[in-house]
Amino acid sequence: FRRCQHRMKELKELALVSSFMVGRGFGEGRPPACWFVTRAGLNEIADAKDVRVSDLPWVPDGSYRASKMLAHRLGVNAFFCALAEASRAHEGHCLATWRTEHWVRTRAAEVKPDGFGRYLHPDGSCEFYMEYDRGTEAFGALSTKLEGYLRLAIGWTKEGDLTGFPNLLTIVPEGVREGEVGSALRHAIGRLSVGGSLTTSFPLYVASEDSLTQLGVLGPVWRHIATDSDRLSLVDL
Repeated sequence: FRRCQHRMKELKELALVSSFMVGRGFGEGRPPACWFVTRAGLNEIADAKDVRVSDLPWVPDGSYRASKMLAHRLGVNAFFCALAEASRAHEGHCLATWRTEHWVRTRAAEVKPDGFGRYLHPDGSCEFYMEYDRGTEAFGALSTKLEGYLRLAIGWTKEGDLTGFPNLLTIVPEGVREGEVGSALRHAIGRLSVGGSLTTSFPLYVASEDSLTQLGVLGPVWRHIATDSDRLSLVDL
């Protein structure tokens, strides 16, 4: 950790990265710094990869500090970073793939996940789309979002077999929101007139931030919304 801090300080002195603090309420302590690559840093990355700056997935933006999406971005990044960190404590585990939202949305943008991951472990792997829900999205918008995933699942194979279809992991603030996600899924299924095995096999799993904090990202926190079965760990999905 100290080595990382030292290296980030060096990069900042070279103007390759910059940082800012996120405001917190009274008594909440000093917040961690938010770091981002500067234009000079982006040029260095492009040179190292021998590509154009425009070929890289994002552009430095001075409005990060005031962005209404900042808390959302930090939540998504925190989950993937926690997963990478947890994997280091287990032999044969690895977060092999982490793709940000700009890399995984479908061409027509019916599905716009907050991220995509592939987690390897000795018994296999778990591929997943990730949705970070802060509880601010209205019921109709949430249902419409799930409709997009359902359409993707319907077109996965002609026989309706979802083998190989990534899990849809949704993180919510607390338990009440889990029930709202379940209601939104049932509403989406009704609107699309989905029937057959898809209504029970659709791999939508929900976990609350409270349970993830208490049991860890590899703990038995994921509830299968379609069947409301016992909670599973990520390596069991």
